[in-house]
Amino acid sequence: MNVECEQQGSVSQVTITGPSNDTSQLSLATLFVDCLEELFVWLSCADLFALRRKCKRLKTTVDYYIKVNYPKIGKAKINDQRFQRLHQMDGDSIGLIKDISFKTETILDASQLAKIKEILGKVQRIILDRSHITAEFYDCFLKHCSNLRGLYIGDKGGAAANANVVIGTDNSWLLREYPSLESIQMYGAIEVPELKTFFCLNPNMRFQTDVKFLETNRHLLSDAQVDQLLMCYVIVDIGSIIDLFGELYRHGFYKRLSIYALFRLHVQNDINQLALIPALHTLWFFDHDKGRILPSMPHLKYVVIGLVDESEVFESCAKNNVGNIERLRMLEGSIVKIASFLRHFPKLKHIDVFRFVNRETYFDGDVIDLQALNKERKKLENACKVTLYVQEDIYLATKWATMKTAFDSIELKRSIETQH
Repeated sequence: MNVECEQQGSVSQVTITGPSNDTSQLSLATLFVDCLEELFVWLSCADLFALRRKCKRLKTTVDYYIKVNYPKIGKAKINDQRFQRLHQMDGDSIGLIKDISFKTETILDASQLAKIKEILGKVQRIILDRSHITAEFYDCFLKHCSNLRGLYIGDKGGAAANANVVIGTDNSWLLREYPSLESIQMYGAIEVPELKTFFCLNPNMRFQTDVKFLETNRHLLSDAQVDQLLMCYVIVDIGSIIDLFGELYRHGFYKRLSIYALFRLHVQNDINQLALIPALHTLWFFDHDKGRILPSMPHLKYVVIGLVDESEVFESCAKNNVGNIERLRMLEGSIVKIASFLRHFPKLKHIDVFRFVNRETYFDGDVIDLQALNKERKKLENACKVTLYVQEDIYLATKWATMKTAFDSIELKRSIETQH
């Protein structure tokens, strides 16, 4: 069967040629949704966005497909110029926006925020700095964010009126319950007494912060509780924060710890101290000397690997943890090294590669030899099936060339399909 697409009028047409010489034309807009979704799998995101412009029904169908299948699509960076156009968007386009990152130089007042309240009601994740809003934060902003799952407040600029105000005119917004909110971020050496009440009203939160904020507020957090504590964007001596994490964990403040901070781990004695950090779940593997060995960390499930040089030494460094690591994220990945991970990490379920370098044995152009990688995974007894997330061009090249992206022990997906 041959399928050809052409443009006729305002609707794309599909010509389907069967075994005989008879040819029939079907409008894409008349196909069942299930049929359309089978076709969408073969298209790039650029193709999907072009398709949604053809007619209203296709726009609705494509939008729903994108929202369900591609959680990373829908991130909008809003500068001053784009903010002026934001409230002029149509309802369908607004529905595609999941994340908004405010990059404006202008302070957003109550009248400006009123223009985008409909959009705020749709988004799931918002990133902004303390300096962006000086109006009352709940009434002018959060009240409209009925679907908000993540709120990330940066420290750039600080608050003008009060150094200990997180954002807005005061911290009264922290004294409320937010049923949909799952994650919140705060930074800086500011003391926030309201934080204790916030975590009591909103338990099981993912809290993202830095060492300065934790040290300033450690006396307020002994009776609070979060599900996951994420530490980010700091370069510190590991020994200086062992006691801090130990104290917070003993008081029951966090259940899992994720460290995206950058540690200089050149001395084996310093590296061994990682084992003293309670419930360490995620670690950014960075600037690690060859020959150094990570200690056994039974709670460690997720490792982020930086440059390709780090991936080359990671396997030997992680030999004490091969039995518990479930997810790897690689900023730069070597396909040969990934094959080695498949042979040695039995509980590994996800590998997310931002960019491939040194495309060697298992590549033919942009096409991955997924069948060969499947054989490598099968060599390891009782190994979990692995999902390999790659850039879209690699995924589509492999799918079109081989017609298959899922095997018994490995499956290929686009990076935009991952939730992380």
